Amino acid sequence: MRFCWCTIKTKEMEKSREFYGGFLGMRAERSSSPAPGTEIVFFSDENRMEVELISKEEIPEWQGECPVTIGFRTDGFDRLLDESREKGILDLGPVRMGKDMECFFYS
Repeated sequence: MRFCWCTIKTKEMEKSREFYGGFLGMRAERSSSPAPGTEIVFFSDENRMEVELISKEEIPEWQGECPVTIGFRTDGFDRLLDESREKGILDLGPVRMGKDMECFFYS
């Protein structure tokens, strides 16, 4: 298993871009707007660890959602998904996140 990224929900995307890109020197790798008022930007460091920033205009306080999530890449995805179901800790998923990535969320 490999630690891949950390997702941070932000109310201030421009300040966050300045911090991760300008101050920390991370490189903006890709960005998207999957829905109106939603912006996603991935920054990476020299070790390819990524920080994903998400900003949503219509939900500025995130209504009780955790503002940080951590992503891992594993060859044992199906096994971990099954285990999270068995333990009753699965919150959401699996969710298709682009062409080659699927994830699930647990607590």
